[in-house]
Amino acid sequence: MPSKHSEKKLEKSALATVKNALAVKRGERVLIVTNPSEDVLAISTALYRASAERGAKPVMCIQPRKTQVDFMEKIVRRAIETEPEVVMSISEMKLGKDEEALTNPYVVNGKEYTHIFDAYMAMKKIRTIWTPGITRKIFERAVDINYGKMARDAEKLARVFEGAGAVHIQSNAGTDVEIGIEGRKPKRDDGNYRVPGTGGNIPAGEVYISPAIGKTDGTVVFDGSISTYWGDVVTGKPVRVEFRGGYGDTITGGNEARMLQKSIALTRKKVKELEKSGKFDTNKAEIYLKNATHLGEIGIGLNPAAVICGNMLEDEKVYGTCHLAIGANFDEDAPALNHYDCLIKKPTIRLLQKGEWVQIMKNGVLKI
Repeated sequence: MPSKHSEKKLEKSALATVKNALAVKRGERVLIVTNPSEDVLAISTALYRASAERGAKPVMCIQPRKTQVDFMEKIVRRAIETEPEVVMSISEMKLGKDEEALTNPYVVNGKEYTHIFDAYMAMKKIRTIWTPGITRKIFERAVDINYGKMARDAEKLARVFEGAGAVHIQSNAGTDVEIGIEGRKPKRDDGNYRVPGTGGNIPAGEVYISPAIGKTDGTVVFDGSISTYWGDVVTGKPVRVEFRGGYGDTITGGNEARMLQKSIALTRKKVKELEKSGKFDTNKAEIYLKNATHLGEIGIGLNPAAVICGNMLEDEKVYGTCHLAIGANFDEDAPALNHYDCLIKKPTIRLLQKGEWVQIMKNGVLKI
C-alpha cells in the first residue's frame, strides 16, 4: 500500500497537471483514457479527482493495454468524437492506432492525419496530454516541477533550431551523424498545454523536430535506453545503427539491438496484414514498410527532475541527453506504424546556421 507521503506526491502531481499544464476550467468536459493496471489507474483516478475539484466534468474510459501496433477500442474513439475540451491518454503503453483514420485519413490544411487524436489537435478542437508507459514513480518524481523555467529553456532551444539547415551529433560512445532539418519547425513539449490545439507528454521537458526526408547519414550509438515492441529497456551493450539516405537498416550490438530489429520486423508484419485485409492498398503498404526504419525525430531533454530508468517517457526528458526515433515523424509526411525512441547520453550537438556550424551542447551541457 502506498505511504501517505506517496499519496500526497501523487495528488500534487495530479494538481500540477490539471492546473499548471492544462489549466482545466469549471464546466469543461475532460476525457481520461486509461488501462486497468495499478499505476495508470491510480494516476488517472488522481487526475479525475483533481479535475472534478476544479469544477470540470471528467469521464474515465478504461480499455485493455495497447501496443504500438494495436487498435484503440471503438468506444474510446466515439468518446473522442464528442470533442471534449481536454483529452488525457494515461496509458500503460499506447492509446492505440485509429483503425478508421488509417483507412480514411483526416485532411487538415492539406495534411493527412491517421489518428483522430492528432486530427482534432490540428483542428484545435481539443487540448491534450499523453503518457505512454507512465508509472506512479515517474509521475510523482518528474511532474511537479518549475514549468516556468523549463518553458524558458525550451523557448531558447527552439529559437536556435529555427532556420537551421542541419544537425550534427557526436558522442564519446561513437555517435557521428548529420541530419538535415531544412524547412522543418521545432516543437516544444514544455508543459504548456492551455489552449486548444496544444498538447504533449506528462512528464514534459523536450524540444524536438522531424528530420527532412532522406537526409540522415552517419553512425548513431544508443547508450542510454531504447523503446521496442515489448516496452523500453536500458541498454546493456550499446545499440549501433548505420543511417544512409535517411534510413537505418543496419542495426548491430547485443540483445537490445536484436530486440530493436525484431520490433521493426513485427511492425512490417503488421503492415502486410493490413494490406492483405484490404485496409492498406499496395502503394500505402510500401510507404509504411519503407518508413519503418526512417529517422522520425530528434529530441533534446530538458526536465531537471527526470532520470534514466528504462522508461522512454521519462528517459527522453532527461536533461543532458538527446534521443532519435526510428519510424513515424511528427510532420505527418513519413508515416509508419512504429516510433521507437532511442537515447544518447551526453551528446555534443552543432547546428548549421547560415553556412556555419554553431555548438549548442557539449557533452550534455547546453551552451545557449
